[in-house]
Amino acid sequence: SLLDNVAFLLAKKGFLGIANRDEALLITKKTYRVTSERKSNPFQRILSLAGTAFLLLSGWGIIFAQQVRGVYLPNQLSVQFEDTLSRELGTYSGSYFRQNEPWKLDQERISYVSRRGGGKFQYCKLKRFWTFTVNESGDPCHGYL
Repeated sequence: SLLDNVAFLLAKKGFLGIANRDEALLITKKTYRVTSERKSNPFQRILSLAGTAFLLLSGWGIIFAQQVRGVYLPNQLSVQFEDTLSRELGTYSGSYFRQNEPWKLDQERISYVSRRGGGKFQYCKLKRFWTFTVNESGDPCHGYL
């Protein structure tokens, strides 16, 4: 850049001290021998690329499997409902706790239940979204609010 060139020129002329002048003059006189490019082994390059791809895809696969199983879901949800849609909805505000462990899924879904009783948050796989139900039907795809 222009600023680098100006600073180097000032150092070379001695305006930035004797030590900087000596280093700048040494740099201008120094030569480097450039060797021809070393030919790389194509087998080695393919092997290193395949190893890197394997490691990256393995890590991605592990994280993806854990996400599908729900390992990264929180243990507790704090919910604050407004009563603008329905007056009784505000009474379901509070903390909801994970009912089952992600790695011990019997019904293949995580649910959050209030310890005071009332509603339940569950994931509806059919419609692909979370639902809130207050009935005891157990099916998150029907009867949700």
